[in-house]
Amino acid sequence: MSGDERRDETVATAERTASHAAESDHENEHDWHEFFGYDEPYANQADAIEAAIDAGEEGGYLVMEGACGTGKTMAALAAAGHLLRNTDRYDNVVVATPVKQQRRQFIQDLRAINADLDEPFSGLALVGKPALCPYERADAFDRGVQDACEDLRETTAGLVAGDDGGEAWWDAGRAADLVESARIDADSWRTLDEGLSTAGVEAPYSTGRPVVPESMTESDREQVFCPFEADWYAREKGSPVSFADGEHSVITTEELLAGAVPAGTCPHRAMGALLEESDVVVGNYNHLFDPRTRVLTDGVVDERTFVIVDEAHRLEGRVRDLLSDRIGSVSLRRARNDIAQLASYARQSRENREAIATQLASWELSTDALTQTREFYDDAIDWLDRRVETHLDEEFDDLDRAAERGDLPDRVEIPLRDPTVDEPDAFTEWAIEAGYTEDFCESLHTVGAAVEDVLETVDPDRSCVCGSVGRLVRNWWTRDHAAYFREVTLERTDREHSDEWRRHYTAALECYDCLPAADLRERFADLGGGVLMSATLEPMDVFRECVGLDRLVTESADAADIPEVPDGVDLPSPKESSGDENEGANADGENGTTRDEGTGTERPIAERTYDLTFPAENRASWIVDVPAFTARNRGPPDSGNEVRETYAYALREIARSPGNVLVCLPSYREAAWAADRLRESVEKPVLIDEPSSAETTEALKRDFFAGGGKVLVTSTRGTLTEGVDYDGAKLSACAVVGVPLVNVASPRIRAVRRAYGAAFGEDKAFEYALTVPAVRRARQAIGRVIRGPEEVGVRAFLDERYTSDAPRSVHEYLPAEEREEWTTMTPMFLDSQLANFWESHSRPDGSDDA
Repeated sequence: MSGDERRDETVATAERTASHAAESDHENEHDWHEFFGYDEPYANQADAIEAAIDAGEEGGYLVMEGACGTGKTMAALAAAGHLLRNTDRYDNVVVATPVKQQRRQFIQDLRAINADLDEPFSGLALVGKPALCPYERADAFDRGVQDACEDLRETTAGLVAGDDGGEAWWDAGRAADLVESARIDADSWRTLDEGLSTAGVEAPYSTGRPVVPESMTESDREQVFCPFEADWYAREKGSPVSFADGEHSVITTEELLAGAVPAGTCPHRAMGALLEESDVVVGNYNHLFDPRTRVLTDGVVDERTFVIVDEAHRLEGRVRDLLSDRIGSVSLRRARNDIAQLASYARQSRENREAIATQLASWELSTDALTQTREFYDDAIDWLDRRVETHLDEEFDDLDRAAERGDLPDRVEIPLRDPTVDEPDAFTEWAIEAGYTEDFCESLHTVGAAVEDVLETVDPDRSCVCGSVGRLVRNWWTRDHAAYFREVTLERTDREHSDEWRRHYTAALECYDCLPAADLRERFADLGGGVLMSATLEPMDVFRECVGLDRLVTESADAADIPEVPDGVDLPSPKESSGDENEGANADGENGTTRDEGTGTERPIAERTYDLTFPAENRASWIVDVPAFTARNRGPPDSGNEVRETYAYALREIARSPGNVLVCLPSYREAAWAADRLRESVEKPVLIDEPSSAETTEALKRDFFAGGGKVLVTSTRGTLTEGVDYDGAKLSACAVVGVPLVNVASPRIRAVRRAYGAAFGEDKAFEYALTVPAVRRARQAIGRVIRGPEEVGVRAFLDERYTSDAPRSVHEYLPAEEREEWTTMTPMFLDSQLANFWESHSRPDGSDDA
């Protein structure tokens, strides 16, 4: 769709939205009010609820952009509550949000709904093992919680296994005996062992993992087990925590720990037991889209699930990361060593060889498969080492001297194929030339799993990786070359005791998901319906295409009728079909439909866009018309050219606003330049955000919010521009400099652009893959200023590309109503306009001085 067509369509959509909102004030079709947790809905909130219910009743989706204050969270939950209780279409509701603050908001709103219900919804907030494992929380593991937990779980399962042929494979009585052997008695509680405590509660076990009693094992070696896991089996996989323990029937981490730890049961297992009985589940994107994490939720998420996807503008990026694979060079060596260790054990005696051969036979494998797999990993490691060494020699000549000069980049990409051509990568071609067949590469996962199974019996304490590495190599081999881009990536390190390039870099093979639309389409097709929402989804037609909502294939379709479509190749949109049977079906209006590819069934897709409802007079919204902030225009940071000086002047004027000011640059490198210039020209403290740990970022936020006004300079692509609530007087102004496009010269990004071109058309590739996500980033940052009806602030885009008539303008990607509010001015007017605005409004810091 062209810019003019999109402008006409967004105006029409805005008019329809206003009409629907007006109608909803007079008459509501659905009785959802009992599930609305507050007295009266906000403006537009009732319309959003109605739209979500209408879509959900037909097995469709509502795509909703709503500015801060729309009440999206409560609207989605109220609609979901109505659909769950007053229809027979859904069994449960799953909320997926990548932002912890939003997770807390969903929990708060669900509790508000439950407070007025005679029969409250059972709610559960999902978290990962690190947040719930008592040993991990007590810092009792000397390695990652996932590996340590799985090893303990496997050992415990073997110990509680029963042989009575009953329905359950475990013996609850044997599990109870294990638990009893691990309990700390009253005499030893304060003398021999202090016991394990976490989250303000004490467990009945010691901090160290207990040893299996000799009477309960046939092994000659000492084994440790998990008493929390054993207790779960002793309870017949039950939970000591019930929904009645939660505030208004909603269970969070606090209730799980408080109820499970003193009872001696694994809190993570208790969470899993409650999951099956939950009406509303609040989790993150991993629980819905990550194939590894979905093991927990797949049993309860299906075609009778209503899903709420929050911060949906992040979907493409997050799912792309979740579905991309990384095989580190260290992991390759560890996988090789796993097999070498098994071979070494086999060489110790004929009995060992026979025992290992017998176990491998149960996997339909021979010892020859181990030999060939070990040779493959040896060859792959050598190939990777040579590839990295050759590249670094060509780029830097003397790596040590480059490191001393500070010339080594933090990240290096070594593409394994031309990013603009869909062709096999160099690693795959090497494997073929070396004689490794397709069947062999696809079998590596099975070989790895078999090796881990055998090693578990001979070396239970070993942490194996050959199974997971084999799975990743299999994925590398089987995934297509249009949607997945292969490359070697290097990350900076400092290991002075390593040799050659390893002193400076760690290497990995990466299989990068360029086009997540097909995977998203498949996932949404498997669900019953739902709401996808964010403050920044426009343009809606682009969003719908890129997350696969325009091409859903449901499991109810006859598989024989579904055409075979190669990965990375686009399916025709319903709106492009011809014939009378499709007349009126479209994907561009306020209510589009998507044809089921197999049966012709249409799944409705509704759209809503709601602008800010807070008083317009409380905010100034300016586009500062300055030359585009591009590398060609601005030059290097130390150039001092006219373009940079113009931006420095404009940022100085905005930074002098009273209270806290957020300044967002396209990169951290440019943020450092802006911070240096602002320190020279403003009197208030200037803080600089840099790539850092979550703890460092939190400390920076606390510093920014404490005391008088400050300036915080960051990257628009950083963590401080999304999901952070600068409510109240925390922020008085925000300036976004430039359009935060990613590095378009990166091989990975070029491959993404190529994949989007193949799927959506070359004329749309740059727009869909790069421009639209960048503008959404900028809008997210600018949206930090006004978070409530009483808040006052200045919002400024600095770059001519935000104007309507500039070359490479991005003006059309702002929603229609939002465009009308932005006033364009030159930098010379900033001083007077800022003075006028703040003279007519209360100072955020209570002062009279800028």
